[in-house]
Amino acid sequence: MRFVIGVVATTLLFACSGFSSSSELGSDGGSVTQVRQCPDGGKCRYAFVSAKSYTAKMTSGDKVGTAAADELCRLEAVSAGYAGSWVAWISDTESVPAITRVGRSDFYLVDGTLALSTSSGQPAIAHAVNIDPFGAPVPNELVWTSTSGSGRAQDDVASSASCSLWTSGSDKETAYVGTTSPKSIATQEWTVSGTLACDQNARLYCFAQ
Repeated sequence: MRFVIGVVATTLLFACSGFSSSSELGSDGGSVTQVRQCPDGGKCRYAFVSAKSYTAKMTSGDKVGTAAADELCRLEAVSAGYAGSWVAWISDTESVPAITRVGRSDFYLVDGTLALSTSSGQPAIAHAVNIDPFGAPVPNELVWTSTSGSGRAQDDVASSASCSLWTSGSDKETAYVGTTSPKSIATQEWTVSGTLACDQNARLYCFAQ
């Protein structure tokens, strides 16, 4: 495995409390909780790290690249009983950046812990995204992102630094990865802590829409 430690930077912290939950119907007609009502009346959504690992060559059915990553997130959410649309926290130079893809909201782990707020248009990390959709802890795992602490493509990376726009599984190319166990929540390590060869396996961060 080729993994290179990168430079980290400070991000903002955010806190939120006092929300209530609402329910939506799953595809089988069962009630699943996906969206939480925040004190300001906005929607607080769930986020998780994928239970499975994937190479950087994202494929799902006839989908490839970021669309496939989104579909992989949705399939994992469905398998855990969550309805609705989901997107992956990944960026490249030819697609909408992660911060825009996830939208402005407050995102909670499935155990109810506030993880991230994007309400200001910038990601404000409050807790590592280190629980999978089934509620199991996922420590010390790498996560495909190619996304900086600002939520945009890391260093305006070339397509070769996002595994050819998430279509390559070559051991000659790399992409930026984050970690589910950052040394400090006050750094951007959760989203960019180094690089990983595209043929290696890593997780995805998934966000409800």
